[in-house]
Amino acid sequence: MNTEIQNHLRSLDACPAATEWARDYDYTSIQEAWKACPRGDWLLWYAAKIGVDPKLLVQAACLCAREALQYILAGEDRPLRAIETAEAWCRGEATIEEVKEAADAADAAADAAASAANV
Repeated sequence: MNTEIQNHLRSLDACPAATEWARDYDYTSIQEAWKACPRGDWLLWYAAKIGVDPKLLVQAACLCAREALQYILAGEDRPLRAIETAEAWCRGEATIEEVKEAADAADAAADAAASAANV
């Protein structure tokens, strides 16, 4: 058990599951723990907590989100548009308002899909 890493995560208010995961391993550095981490959302959370440039975080999140596009119904382009708009924001080619609008539209698509699945 590496109490230094576990204490570091606690100091950042990490979720109990992440802190528990860290308890089960004997990493000698945070870099080793990073490489072994099983959850991308934990890595994005950690990067945000330690001050990584928000645009890099958005780019990483967009890459993760692109992996889920295979599960979107054919013809539904709102999730892809949301990703592309966020990527454009990272390049300085879209406003945060455009990102929010695209995200709201993607959320509406998810709600519609969930409703259709529960019919």
